[in-house]
Amino acid sequence: MNGTGHRMYDIDAIARLELVRTLRELDTDLGEIRRLLDGGTTLHGLLTTHLEVVERQERTLRARRAVLRTLIKQGGTTAQADLMHKLVSMTDEEREHIIDDFWHDVGENLDVHRGPEPRRLRRFKTSCT
Repeated sequence: MNGTGHRMYDIDAIARLELVRTLRELDTDLGEIRRLLDGGTTLHGLLTTHLEVVERQERTLRARRAVLRTLIKQGGTTAQADLMHKLVSMTDEEREHIIDDFWHDVGENLDVHRGPEPRRLRRFKTSCT
């Protein structure tokens, strides 16, 4: 401290404070910032991990937005809201499994080889975004 009661910081300390402020503005967890400052991770590693978290949150928000828009447009019921919430909360693999089971059940008793050309059931990959 100087004679006026103010702390004096060198350029390195100011750079660290700026980094902390920037990371906090990006909503980075204090524990992760502490790990960075203590040398437990690199800035690149921290930013990469944080980007993955933000992208996951973005996908979740997009799915929620799609559900809300659809329910509003259709005048959704409680049952529809519950079903849509379950569908968008599933992993891609869970949705793929449900679609595969559906196509299996639909095509189980169909004769798809009649006629000159075999008919094929086509499944299109869907996305909630």
